[in-house]
Amino acid sequence: MTRPILVALTFFILINPNLSWGQSTGGLRFLDIGADPLSLSLSEAKTAVRLGTSNMFVNPANLAFEPASSVGLAHTFWIADTRNLHAGVNLRKKQQALAFGVYTSLTSDLQARQTPGASNGSFSWQYYAFAASYAQRIGNISVGATGMYLYEQVYLSSAKGFAMNAGLSSQWLEDRIRLAVALQSLGKMEPLNATRSEVPGRVRLGTDIEAAQFSVRGTTEIPVVVRIAADYVKPISWIDQDQGDFNATAGFEGDLNQAWVSLGLRAEISELITLRGGYTTAENQRPFSLGLGVKRYGVEADFAFVPFNDGYGSAFSMGLNYRF
Repeated sequence: MTRPILVALTFFILINPNLSWGQSTGGLRFLDIGADPLSLSLSEAKTAVRLGTSNMFVNPANLAFEPASSVGLAHTFWIADTRNLHAGVNLRKKQQALAFGVYTSLTSDLQARQTPGASNGSFSWQYYAFAASYAQRIGNISVGATGMYLYEQVYLSSAKGFAMNAGLSSQWLEDRIRLAVALQSLGKMEPLNATRSEVPGRVRLGTDIEAAQFSVRGTTEIPVVVRIAADYVKPISWIDQDQGDFNATAGFEGDLNQAWVSLGLRAEISELITLRGGYTTAENQRPFSLGLGVKRYGVEADFAFVPFNDGYGSAFSMGLNYRF
């Protein structure tokens, strides 16, 4: 019964005529950026990957597949002097998981000008996503959902909104193959002044496969496990063609070629060090990424390096995850 459920859900998402496909241009694009260095180092091929607490912002179904409860913290130094922060806790008990977290983005020291010339001072852009998730595992299948309260503040204006994530994950052949589908960031903001920021909705299909397992012989045998993750991502939004508001009867519009594919490769060495790399076809000026993870005594420290094209510079992300 599980395979037909997964296929049916995927088919419904891809053919539903009420979905409007397109790129988001709103200020809430920070939800498009991986909340932790693990997802960033894989170029965000992450739908079927166990990310720890940041699963709640991608595919909450994976929370129930985590090996233990965990707390996570990540700090990303993004381009344009933007800083993103994620903190969360995932409480897993038997076949269930309950998680809480926050994801924020801050761009400060922006110059305010009403006319050319001297600055009128500085201001900041701030975005917050407060999340609560629940996931339930049934055999090889897990389902999960996240509710998010969104808040944005630009200069003296602010707006609130709500969004949700939902996902279905499965694992097969003793966890050698993972398959997942997720709806990410579906929601709506109230107007910020006269303009409503769009929540960047996504449909994500992902897999995470154990590609190889071998040992390197030296003074001792060093086990190596290689996994490959792949995501197919399609932007979606529910748009009223006249008002720009949420409307389940909105027409199908947009360029179907806006979807992209992300690939991630990671090699875990002796269950201690993990080397990571990723590539994406998304037109986001960051096609490649690299990362490193070190695990010891239940604590995993992660680092990601994301170079940008066209003179944007590079982004860095650091994180800690503790399982208990």
